[in-house]
Amino acid sequence: MLNWFSPMAGSAPEILLIHTVSSPQIRYGRLQKAAGRTPPLGLACLAAAFPGRVEVIDLQDRCNGPVEMVGVALDSLLTGFLSSPSCRPRAVVVQAASDWTEETSATLAQALRERLKSPAWGAGVVGDRNGIPPVAPPSPPTWLVLGGEIRHRFTPHWDALVLGTGRRLVADLLAGARPIGWNETLADDLRDPLPVPAVPLADAAGYAAAVEKQITGRTVAVYQPWLGLLDRTQILGVRPPIPFLADLVPWLQKSGFDAAAFAAPIWPAATYEELQEICFRHRFPFSLAVADPSEAAAIARLPTGFLDRLWLYPGDREDLLEAFSAIAPRFGGMEVRLGLRLRHDLARAAALESLWEFCEHLSIKLPEEWEAALLRRLLIDFYVRQGRLWRHLWRLRSARDLLTFMRGAYGLFDLVIRK
Repeated sequence: MLNWFSPMAGSAPEILLIHTVSSPQIRYGRLQKAAGRTPPLGLACLAAAFPGRVEVIDLQDRCNGPVEMVGVALDSLLTGFLSSPSCRPRAVVVQAASDWTEETSATLAQALRERLKSPAWGAGVVGDRNGIPPVAPPSPPTWLVLGGEIRHRFTPHWDALVLGTGRRLVADLLAGARPIGWNETLADDLRDPLPVPAVPLADAAGYAAAVEKQITGRTVAVYQPWLGLLDRTQILGVRPPIPFLADLVPWLQKSGFDAAAFAAPIWPAATYEELQEICFRHRFPFSLAVADPSEAAAIARLPTGFLDRLWLYPGDREDLLEAFSAIAPRFGGMEVRLGLRLRHDLARAAALESLWEFCEHLSIKLPEEWEAALLRRLLIDFYVRQGRLWRHLWRLRSARDLLTFMRGAYGLFDLVIRK
């Protein structure tokens, strides 16, 4: 029979986890020069639950485009995993990004199937009995599973879709199960939290947060890695287990990061207080996103420690923008700088001007949905006329910070002067 990899027998993984992200064009539009490179933190935590049997490969946004282009990207990543039948994994689990379409789903599934076809003959043979010539049984096909930001309309392209962290899914796959269709395992998964990896993140030097989220040195964007496949979900917010955070911060430091931008707006004041103490112990600067004005007000009453920046995210709700505007003065005497994540829906809101007085940073959400003239006018007013651009330059602490700033500023200036 086919010699599937065993941790006792070789180094090939039994399951591959493929990391994908939204296209920078979708996330940053005209400002994509300022986009960072998101690491597969959630998949790294999922793989850590099954040491020696699971491996993560990073496709980033190269799953968009014609199947031939996607195939070329896969070929460069799968070298070594497909060199012989004994190296082929039991299953491939893909983490879908939020901007996936049916075409994206179908294209990547097709490209994977073309590269993971089972050969007609396996490595072993069935003995010759009753004069029948010996033949080899066909090797079992690699099972293709989609997780992350999944949609029901993606079901025809994959053997199974899973809504969960991936813990139960991977355990079942390793035990020989082959799930079919739509599966929801999140409730079971959350009862058995994922661990933080014991070894530093592979290729960590290639990852960085977007320019506006940079704090100092190498800043990493952190979403919800405790959710594994659902690390960057936009439809679910789950508070992190405190023991997970206690292990996460030193692991990020061991991986070579100097600061973290906690970008998912899911932080209540009580959890922030725990995170602040952890980061203080490790002298690790961080920023935080909040979508609830009452939690932001509670955070304003707590010690700041190594909190560098608090991002306010009202979404598309003008009432939340007004509430944030009302509490912003409480941060006036603190060293914490405020940032605003702004959608086009609120660009003309009356409360915006009063809130801007207290904000030092601006993050434009989905720039492609903005009117070009409105976005240009807003950026000129925020950064140039009100002097924030020069204040940011004054605060730069190193050559690395300067290079990061210039990369983002180039995208900003390019947009401002464009006709």
